Amino acid sequence: MSSHQRTILIADFELPRGTVGIEQLMAMPRAAWGHLRSQINLRWQQDRSNPLARCRLCEGGVFIRSQATRDGHIPMFAHFPDGSKTCPWYDGGNLHPDDARAAQYQGHQESALHRRLCSTIRELAKADQRHIHSAVDTYLRPAIHKRGRWPDVYLEMEALGRFALEVQLSKPFAPEIAARHLHYDAEDVALLWIFNMLEDPMPQGFHDVITMQRGNAFVFDNEAETASFERGHSHLEMLPEGRPGRMALPQTCHP
Repeated sequence: MSSHQRTILIADFELPRGTVGIEQLMAMPRAAWGHLRSQINLRWQQDRSNPLARCRLCEGGVFIRSQATRDGHIPMFAHFPDGSKTCPWYDGGNLHPDDARAAQYQGHQESALHRRLCSTIRELAKADQRHIHSAVDTYLRPAIHKRGRWPDVYLEMEALGRFALEVQLSKPFAPEIAARHLHYDAEDVALLWIFNMLEDPMPQGFHDVITMQRGNAFVFDNEAETASFERGHSHLEMLPEGRPGRMALPQTCHP
């Protein structure tokens, strides 16, 4: 990180947290600043007129940006994309999520591997005797929200409920994670995140999923796929951070 990089030095959070300086933020353990990052993004998705944290100078909404280093990630405050460019602490702006996704995917929103994984997971779910209905990349009409969603895989399982599975091959973006979390929670649909592999060190977006979803993030790799076909149902690696284990879907996953 350059010593000349501009950043917000002080953020004012809603009480009772109050003022948090950049030194205080950077001294926090990952779990602490990761939790704050998730809460900020959830509030921003719910009510952009009332951000959880504001810049001390311009009073615009701020979020916690993860700065990658050779030793991991460092948390820093940053203005949201529509922040004031006249603020002395303005840090150059950030891409809107749609623009960031377009740059990351280079115009290709789905790969052959992504399609194959979605289809495979659905076929394995259909082999379960509790399977009622499933679909891949199909519009899910909302019960509460004005706009629905297009989950990668949608499942309805007898006695277990409804599931939206997001198969994530690339780094997910924090605003998108928060938006999906809020949407499916309100719709009473269990949201599961499925990764094909994890890099080491793990990208910040994957940390965001694990922090926010708490037990609903899994890996479906070659080993898990082989085990699934052998057992006749979807078998996923569970990702409680720091304690990898195994569990079967949907036997032990509950909405």
